[in-house]
Amino acid sequence: MPRPVAPQYLAYVLSFATTGAVWFAHNALSENLAKTDSALMRLNLLLLLFVAFTPFPTRFLAEYITVESSERVAVTIYGLSFLVLTGMVIALWRYAKRAQLVADPDDGETTAYSQRLPIGVLAYVLLIVIGLFAPMVAVFGYLALAVFFMVPMRIGRRESR
Repeated sequence: MPRPVAPQYLAYVLSFATTGAVWFAHNALSENLAKTDSALMRLNLLLLLFVAFTPFPTRFLAEYITVESSERVAVTIYGLSFLVLTGMVIALWRYAKRAQLVADPDDGETTAYSQRLPIGVLAYVLLIVIGLFAPMVAVFGYLALAVFFMVPMRIGRRESR
């Protein structure tokens, strides 16, 4: 009997949206840099390593989201992998600010960016816990979180350079 494809599409859309949110965060960080250094580039490469890893938890989620005995594990592994990605974006951002690589650390967009990132960490931790009891609720929570991060931080952002 063929496997249903809906879980695979759901996992794909979720992974695409979440990876897109990471891309938006990375783009916002890049737009606010005045300069870069070799340490930031290495941290950036480490972020890319985790982004390149995302097909594995996505496939695991797609395969096991409908398997009663394994869906909690799949949702947890998926959440943990994107929690690590969010942590890497925070590490990049904090390093850039500490190394004085940010063009204007007091800019409103920069401040909003700094305040949004910890929300993602807390939300992922909460959704991972929720996923242990209600896996599909966590999956749609991960999707909502991705959408939250893709919404512009403020209206009237400056144009890309």
